[in-house]
Amino acid sequence: MQAKNRLPFMDNKAMGLLTVNTVSRLANISAHSLRAWERRYNAVTPQRSPSGRRSYTVKDVERLRILKNLVDHGFTIGRIANLPDSELLTLVTQIQRTPEATKTNSSTPLTLPAPRQLSLSAQAEQSPWIRELLQDLLDYKLTQVAQHLFRARNQMAARSFVVEFISPLLAEVGHLSSIGELSVSQEHALSAILRDQISQLHVNLVAANFDGASVKMALATREGDLHEFGIILSNVLLRHHGISTHYFGANLPASALADAMNALKITHVVLGNTPLPPELEKVTLGEYIRELVHLVKHPFQIWVGGKNTQLNLYGPASDQVVLVPSLTDLDQMADELVATRLRTAGPT
Repeated sequence: MQAKNRLPFMDNKAMGLLTVNTVSRLANISAHSLRAWERRYNAVTPQRSPSGRRSYTVKDVERLRILKNLVDHGFTIGRIANLPDSELLTLVTQIQRTPEATKTNSSTPLTLPAPRQLSLSAQAEQSPWIRELLQDLLDYKLTQVAQHLFRARNQMAARSFVVEFISPLLAEVGHLSSIGELSVSQEHALSAILRDQISQLHVNLVAANFDGASVKMALATREGDLHEFGIILSNVLLRHHGISTHYFGANLPASALADAMNALKITHVVLGNTPLPPELEKVTLGEYIRELVHLVKHPFQIWVGGKNTQLNLYGPASDQVVLVPSLTDLDQMADELVATRLRTAGPT
């Protein structure tokens, strides 16, 4: 029986070590998913060359193909990634015996419960919209997910939608992904739907008069960082407070941002801060900030998003850096900034 479950090339030693692209093709998973399965779930442990290039054995390919087969049959990668090969093969045999095995056989702890339930935080349990949205996401009911977001966006004010709905939703998704209860594909599906809803909200908010403003904010992410959810949501909040903003988007070189800041006399810049793997990081956040401070010719302040940022990364530039751990913190800081501006301006 075991021979039937072995891949036809698993003992072919002549193949040696395999590249990422070769493994992606043989295992029928994208290079992005392969990286995520390694980093998040330790599904396989590739070998690395002195330059950091990853390579794989034929046994790694066998394991990845089995995992891909199980994921295609409804198992989440977080639940099966660390199972030994023998238990994975047991699951494969179970699926081969009956396509409904993962739904109907409750006698073994290796099958998924039906219906599946998420391990939600107390905050998420208390929010019917978030709870129902995440359950629909788990079941790939993507039309219903979009409807939840549309309803929330239309029934809540912009600030409430961002701070009280989107912010805790994203935190919950991050938590569920880290424990393997949501898959990479479910995260990406939510991101695509959420991007559409946030873009509509972003477009509908009219920017305050920029030219005559005493506080002018720019929003961007550093070169190589393509994650723009944080700065889009930040822009929504800042505009809600009546602050003049200019949104430059993701993946912006420091020299380009500095040129715009000099021309527009930007007083504050909000930088997204998504941790990137070494192979994708073109420039560290510290290097980016130091270049920005060097190139901008007037005083300004840098608001850096994220909880894991260390000020000592930036050296002398740290005096201009303020950490913004969450959207709730940004909301409070924007409120204080507006209040300070009104006190300084005095009665009109």
